Amino acid sequence: MEQVHDNTRTTISLCFAAFVVATGLGIFTARRITQPITQLSIAAAKIAQGKFNQQVKVDSKIPVRVHELEILAQSFNQMSQQLYSFFTALEKNQTELESRVEQRTAALRLSEEKFALAFRSSPNPITITTLAEGTFIEVNESFLKITGYDLEDVIAHTSIELNFWVEPQERTRIRSLLQKTGAIREQEFNFYTKSGQVRTGLLSAELITIGEEECILAVINDITERKQAEQRVELLLTISQAINAAADFQAALEIALHQVCQTTGWIYGEVWIPATDGMALECSHRWYYKQTELDPDVATALEQFREYSEALTFLPEEEIPGRVWCHGEPEWINDIATESDDVFLRLKLATECGLTSAFAVPIVAPATPQTSAPVLAVLMFFMAEEHQNDKNWIELVSVVSAQLGPVMQQKKAEAEMKALFAAMTDMVLVVDASGRCLKVAPTNKGKWCKSPGDILGTTLLEYFDSSQVDFILNSIREALLTQGTVNIEYCINLAGEDIWFAANLSPLSDDSVIWVARDITDRKQAEVALRLEQEKSEKLLLNILPELIAERLKQDQSAIAEHFDDVTILFADIVGFTPLSARLKPIELVNLLNQMFSTFDQLAERHGLEKIKTIGDAYMVVGGLPQPREDHAEAIAQMALDMQQAITQFQAEHSESLQIRIGINTGSVVAGVIGIRKFIYDLWGDAVNVASRMESSGEPGKIQVTETTYQRLRDKFQFQERGAIAVKGRGEMTTYWLMGKC
Repeated sequence: MEQVHDNTRTTISLCFAAFVVATGLGIFTARRITQPITQLSIAAAKIAQGKFNQQVKVDSKIPVRVHELEILAQSFNQMSQQLYSFFTALEKNQTELESRVEQRTAALRLSEEKFALAFRSSPNPITITTLAEGTFIEVNESFLKITGYDLEDVIAHTSIELNFWVEPQERTRIRSLLQKTGAIREQEFNFYTKSGQVRTGLLSAELITIGEEECILAVINDITERKQAEQRVELLLTISQAINAAADFQAALEIALHQVCQTTGWIYGEVWIPATDGMALECSHRWYYKQTELDPDVATALEQFREYSEALTFLPEEEIPGRVWCHGEPEWINDIATESDDVFLRLKLATECGLTSAFAVPIVAPATPQTSAPVLAVLMFFMAEEHQNDKNWIELVSVVSAQLGPVMQQKKAEAEMKALFAAMTDMVLVVDASGRCLKVAPTNKGKWCKSPGDILGTTLLEYFDSSQVDFILNSIREALLTQGTVNIEYCINLAGEDIWFAANLSPLSDDSVIWVARDITDRKQAEVALRLEQEKSEKLLLNILPELIAERLKQDQSAIAEHFDDVTILFADIVGFTPLSARLKPIELVNLLNQMFSTFDQLAERHGLEKIKTIGDAYMVVGGLPQPREDHAEAIAQMALDMQQAITQFQAEHSESLQIRIGINTGSVVAGVIGIRKFIYDLWGDAVNVASRMESSGEPGKIQVTETTYQRLRDKFQFQERGAIAVKGRGEMTTYWLMGKC
């Protein structure tokens, strides 16, 4: 029994021991089996925290290996590796993206700074306005300088409030065009400055967006001076041609009056001429008033004013015409109602007719060594609205009158000569075969022929030289031989003047002819005048266009455009001319500029170069066209040096502080003549723009050239490297100073 109990205790102990061992082994095995799952849980938590480089390992010592856990661990490890690679690449891309954003932000900031700098420093006016209302948001200094406004006068105000547009419908048209196309280029328009002056510009604009509002970015190229120069040349040419074709002095005056009024817009014009005795001014029957677009009541009042003026005469210093006649200087009256010198109450009547401003200019004949320059006539003009003293029109009409003086003097002399010969009639003679005068018909021969008693019995030798005698005798013999009429022309010098005659020699008998002579001096003079005018027109055409181009235009007036691969362009600008223009009178300024540019023209002709144009105080010349030449760069460089020397000499002679700034570039251009009116030979192309930039970015007294020109000339001329400079539209360019010849 005891043995049984011992066995039982032993069995129980063994069972307990087995239970404990089994329990421990189970716990150990469970921990080993759940370890990968725990690792998966921990790795997943770390991945959630952004630590993607996680790996899970299954212990190979586990007594019971679970195949699914191994697959799960492998899949997890692959997923972890992929997530690590993906987020590593994503982080790298994000870093690169942030770097690019920073670079582009810096570039945008730099672009904005460059735009702001260009906006402020641009020589052309630039504005930013709203599309809808035209409210000014921003303008640059050039705009304020040209218009005369202050910044506070412009910003937040509309162009309508500033009365900016001469023709307000132009803004409507341009706005519509911008809405359709988004951008416009070089639209010509007129605008008012603050003082009321009308200027002309070329408008280039495009639509931009600021915030959520559509705006207009506009750049204005002020071409007022160019338009004025074109108007001046056109007016001078038109008047010159018309006056040369006028029948007499009075007709020439009327043409001048009409042309000036129609060009300037004055509605009324009249002519005052000295009386025969030279003691007073008389109102010429030549006058003008603007009949179109004029109220009928105003037209009637002007005709009554005209009738009153025709009955008046002015002594020296009386009223405006008398003062201008006496002093020989133009005079402008802003408001004739304030004029105190109104002896005959003529200006009061003019005011009642609606006339407000007046301008009078003399036409002065050239002076001679014996006499001073006489005033041939006084042109006087009236406007319906008060108009401030317009220097441009004063200068324009003054230049016209200065040009008219010699022509009008000639016309006056021609009129006197015509009146002198008007009484002459045909001369009829009977002459024998030897040239002896047998009979003289009693006609009114005038002073160019002697009395019949003096002519009878005389021979040709007493009136003609030997060559003319032989010619006339041969003509007489021909008429007698052929028994037909022979027509001849001959010239006799009387009192130093050549008088031309046309004669018909008809046989009267076997040895005599009837000689009928007619004065054809007028016709001959007209032929000579026509030939001279043709020569003048030819010279004028050659002054405007190169000879090759002029000849082509005579044959074909279609557009001419040629490409030249290799030319050199020079731009020059007179530095110090603006303050000089404010100090001198307009006519003095024009004469001074004419002297300088005439010298430049002579230099261009000497070096075989082609002058293109002048714009204000700027001068443009080119080498290598229209006739190509190999040494065009050398010729341009030498002319630039000569221009510097000429300016230095000019400064010494006139005691004026002037310098010249010159820019030169070499390249390809297109040159030609376009349009059907106001022909001008001009150049286009990037090379022209760069040459202009060389001048505008240069320094007074220096000659700046591009790298291209420098490479052409470096072996023949001395240069000094300026280095890299910022050139508008081209970025940085390396330029050089031309110092002289080697």
